[in-house]
Amino acid sequence: MSARVCFRCARELTAAESAFCGICATPILTLLGAHPGAGVSTLALATGFHDGHQGGPATTHPGAVRLLVGRTHVAGLGFVRDALSSGRLALTRVVLVPDAPGQLPKPLRDQISIISGVIPVTVTPWVESWRYAPGIEATRPVTKFFTALHAALVEQLPAPPSIESTSHAR
Repeated sequence: MSARVCFRCARELTAAESAFCGICATPILTLLGAHPGAGVSTLALATGFHDGHQGGPATTHPGAVRLLVGRTHVAGLGFVRDALSSGRLALTRVVLVPDAPGQLPKPLRDQISIISGVIPVTVTPWVESWRYAPGIEATRPVTKFFTALHAALVEQLPAPPSIESTSHAR
């Protein structure tokens, strides 16, 4: 299993850091599946983000940053829409995992466009090896994807107060 890392400072997290990074106080990113087979476990291995199926404070903490994961097929996008419309979870972004290589058909792209009008959406690149062995494959598209996702999250999420500044502000 891949080590969990802080998306902001890129430091490997310890087991004691179950909801926030102990250095920069950034919430640990949690991946939640919109449906079975969404790709949560694979993305958790590839990114070091928390697999929401594992439970724990990173999943349930009120300040948790939750990314909803779904597949790009009709059923997967339907589950994503259902999860968003339920309003039960505070979600930060949707991460979609392609269900096949190549460009999506227009009806699916249209559905993704509708979803992205509600919440930011990021689509992972197609990674053939993930079909056989989940984990990271450092190809150019995967590296470009992780760089873009990191930049989008840093821009989207406010910088947390540092632990030092909160402990001295009395």
